[in-house]
Amino acid sequence: NIRYSSEGGSNAIIDKKDRVLVVGCKNTIIPEGILTIGTGAFRGMTMAQITLPESLAQLNASAFENCAELTEITIPAKLTTIGKSAFSQCINVEKLTVSNGVANIGSHAFFDCVRLYDVSLPASLSRIGESAFNGCSSLESITLGNNVKEIGASAFYGCTSLKKVTFSAENNLKVISKSAFEQCDLQGTLELPSVCVISDYAFAGNKDLEKVVTGDPLLSIGQYAFARCEKLADVTVTAKQVK
Repeated sequence: NIRYSSEGGSNAIIDKKDRVLVVGCKNTIIPEGILTIGTGAFRGMTMAQITLPESLAQLNASAFENCAELTEITIPAKLTTIGKSAFSQCINVEKLTVSNGVANIGSHAFFDCVRLYDVSLPASLSRIGESAFNGCSSLESITLGNNVKEIGASAFYGCTSLKKVTFSAENNLKVISKSAFEQCDLQGTLELPSVCVISDYAFAGNKDLEKVVTGDPLLSIGQYAFARCEKLADVTVTAKQVK
């Protein structure tokens, strides 16, 4: 076929015109120059490792969903959005490095990556989508840079080992959506200096959380936002009007 080929021994079907890797297999070597990895291109494949080229600009939905033998993922800098369910249920992934340049992590991108414990997120990140890290039960800590503005619904729901979330001192986080950190294991003091909206059930079920400090931008705290936080004894609210 003139448009499609398996170029350079890549063991993949490639759209030569648009530089899209359409379908791969466990022995695929993704060549430099590929711009897009297509929807479901590697879904369910049994490869233990994959190298994403620096040229990659688009990673479509479910591209590596249920690749159960992958152990490590590095996202290159030209990619701005990690697609929906891109690495969902990659149950043996332990380490994730997201290069500076990525702005959006799509919904369910790393859903149920149950062994993921080492996550490095870039300063460029602005949004974490719905259920992006839902069920990542080995994740113990996360650091968010000052450009993150929104954490989607259930983004870290059920991360039962997550003890600490560190926000940049100059962070611009505005919205923590429904159940974003529900059923985690946050401990000690939680500081939210720039947050405007804390949605329903946002931190529910964090039984060892002891103190919450919010800032002047706070506009609303949703229903049951801190429900079942059994050790929570001190909530500081400095904003003058909070709904």
